[in-house]
Amino acid sequence: MVMRNWTDFAAREEATWKFCEKMRSFSKAQRQACIDDPKQAKQVFADGWFYLQEDPNADPNLVPIPTKTEFRVYDPNIDVTKGDELVTLLMPPDEAALPLPSRLTQPVEDVWRCTWFPYST
Repeated sequence: MVMRNWTDFAAREEATWKFCEKMRSFSKAQRQACIDDPKQAKQVFADGWFYLQEDPNADPNLVPIPTKTEFRVYDPNIDVTKGDELVTLLMPPDEAALPLPSRLTQPVEDVWRCTWFPYST
């Protein structure tokens, strides 16, 4: 696989599905390590797709995943309320009427719920 820019939304979406495939192929212990350790989850997500900012071998022509970016993985088969431990709120522009109009949901939102630009518009 060719490494990609972290800012490339299509690459993030494809990497999300590949991450899910990896998690399904992992042993219980490997899967639990990603659930328990955000740094491990980030490393597994990035593997084969993106450089991490702290990687000394990162391609200077590609945007890496920033060090401050945090990954959390929750297993809904164990405890669906665990996902409630992390809440991210991206405020709409002050000039936007509230509530915002509803929109169509993209399938990747079933897995990745975050503040990437396409999900906040």
